[in-house]
Amino acid sequence: MGYPIPSELMTEINHIITTNIFQRSVFFIENLGFIEHTDARKISFIDALRFEQIHRDVYQHFGYTLTLVPNASVDDRLNQLIQWIS
Repeated sequence: MGYPIPSELMTEINHIITTNIFQRSVFFIENLGFIEHTDARKISFIDALRFEQIHRDVYQHFGYTLTLVPNASVDDRLNQLIQWIS
């Protein structure tokens, strides 16, 4: 988003990558196609889509494999996740 990456964050990311703390397969929950604003969530839908894409790009840049969980009801998403995990 145009901001510099703090050195502390890069140090932690490098530690995570070199020590393989986390599995390389990630469930990536896609957006619902809308945003509900709250006192804490003031981001626009366009910015939310941009933020989502940044997350995808960063995960993939660092070698993670994304399993996309598409826009669906909570029950449908849960059932899909259970199937993948089983």
